[in-house]
Amino acid sequence: MKLYRNMKIGTKMIIGFLIVALIAGGIGVVGVINIQKISESDTYLYTNMTKPLGDMIMVAESFQRMRGNVKDLLLAKTDAEIADYESRIVERNKEFNLYFSEFEELIITEEGRVLVEKVKEDKAKYDAIALQIIDLVKEGKKDQAYNLMTGEGNNIRVQIENDYRALKDMKVELALGTSDDNTSAANTATTTMIVLLIAAMAISLLLGYFISSSIK
Repeated sequence: MKLYRNMKIGTKMIIGFLIVALIAGGIGVVGVINIQKISESDTYLYTNMTKPLGDMIMVAESFQRMRGNVKDLLLAKTDAEIADYESRIVERNKEFNLYFSEFEELIITEEGRVLVEKVKEDKAKYDAIALQIIDLVKEGKKDQAYNLMTGEGNNIRVQIENDYRALKDMKVELALGTSDDNTSAANTATTTMIVLLIAAMAISLLLGYFISSSIK
């Protein structure tokens, strides 16, 4: 303390400025770290929650369009129309598989994985029925094709829709939980910064008082 009191005024001021600069730098580092954490959380929310919901929308759309093409088969009057609807069914299946595989990659819960496997199994059954309907239509057995579509095909269709809706709801719930966690983290970071700023202001005032009182 005696050494400090014997220092020149300029040296005391420089030391004071350095201490204040270190405090400000420390607050800045804490702020950057908190911002980075919030940014990472938001990226996680988009990648694992928001984007998969978009994929699920495309899954549902491709499945419904495929169902529509299967129904249209029963109205087809020429071989060319049958071939056209058959090719559309193939394309819709490709779309379904593409978007569902992308959705599957971002499943983060065991419950979700179980539902994904169930959808895949039921979809395979539905595809097999669609092929049977196509064959029956080609053979001119539209009544049998209609009964198959509205019977076993419809039962599996209901299961698939219920399961991918459950997957969608699960993602929405997880997204809400993640969003709440992000909000809590942001509030904590804000509180931390306010406390640090108040502490820094108090320290700066005390330091200024100490330096002024030590000047002879």
